[in-house]
Amino acid sequence: MINNDLLSIIIASSYVLAIYYEQPQNLKNLNRNNLQVLKYRLKRVSLLCALLILIIPNIIGESSYVENLKSIGIIPKNLKSIGNSLIFILIIYSSSIFKLLYTSNYQLIDFDQHWLIHFRDYIFAPITEELIYRGIVIFVSGIKWYTPFLFGIAHLHHGYQMYTEQQPIFRIFLVVLLQLSYTSLFGYLSQKIYVKYDYNLWCSILTHSICNLFGLPELKLDCKCPGGNIIFYTLLVIGFIAFIHELVV
Repeated sequence: MINNDLLSIIIASSYVLAIYYEQPQNLKNLNRNNLQVLKYRLKRVSLLCALLILIIPNIIGESSYVENLKSIGIIPKNLKSIGNSLIFILIIYSSSIFKLLYTSNYQLIDFDQHWLIHFRDYIFAPITEELIYRGIVIFVSGIKWYTPFLFGIAHLHHGYQMYTEQQPIFRIFLVVLLQLSYTSLFGYLSQKIYVKYDYNLWCSILTHSICNLFGLPELKLDCKCPGGNIIFYTLLVIGFIAFIHELVV
């Protein structure tokens, strides 16, 4: 019998494994935004998620299959918590939202990119990653010190992608280190939100999607109007306080 901690690590690793295991040779050196690569990965990860949803709630837990799905958070217990999580994440990004509304040259989405890239970044990745790294992993292992880091470690394969593109080793190291840091921190934040809102997976998914959309909060506003700057930096401080409060409380 596999230990639950080990099983959770295997499940977390399966996301990356699904992407790279027996990957067709013609896709190996292509960028992740290449449409062939993108469609291949969407299919593989979709299959993985379907299998995990089918298998894990049937072999873990003492309740019925449907009750276990509720425990994971796939079936939300209430909708109010989704609204509360939305308010929280909008407060964090309030400075970015103000900049978006206040300036004409600030663009969130590159509309020149194929729609599948946006689908992956803002819908598919948040749903599948939160399902696995929050819902299923925590359902299997419970809340452990290492669970947020599984999400961070899972993003290290982007360094391999940079290596295949023959980017400088030092740059790869810095990017991987930064990515590991903020994805692990986000993993912890998302886990806190997931637990705070009664294991409602859709709260984490919504948070993840908005974070992917905005990226890191905007820290600067190019504005000659003192009033605009005061509002922007006030919102920035409020967002930072809300973020820290959520992490430590």
